[in-house]
Amino acid sequence: MFDTPSAENGLLYFLSSKSEALHKAVLLLGGPPWVRRFLRITCDLEYAGYATPKIRRELNSLRSLLAPEKIHVAGQVEAGYFARIDPASGNVQEICRLTDGLEDAMIGQGIAISACPDTIGTYETREVWQ
Repeated sequence: MFDTPSAENGLLYFLSSKSEALHKAVLLLGGPPWVRRFLRITCDLEYAGYATPKIRRELNSLRSLLAPEKIHVAGQVEAGYFARIDPASGNVQEICRLTDGLEDAMIGQGIAISACPDTIGTYETREVWQ
């Protein structure tokens, strides 16, 4: 009835098999706007069947949120969410495992990991200058 992503597409497999944990991590680190963004990334990847350039940028933004590379930037909404997390909680270890898994899945699909992509812009309005 429903197709389950195979291990051949490691990225889609990772996102679907870790969906609940990723949803929780994204909510903890980015709040409801990031949950919506995460769901759009997953849906777009499932629909396209491969990582388009737009999906690749969004996956790097997701990785940056999980990593959290930009929490020191003033005015960054994600910094406020990050500050609420208890470092001693199991959430931190789970987020680290999810970050490593996402990076491995991205690399396995040939997606370059970019350092600190813009995480402020929204998925719909992001402009790309080439």
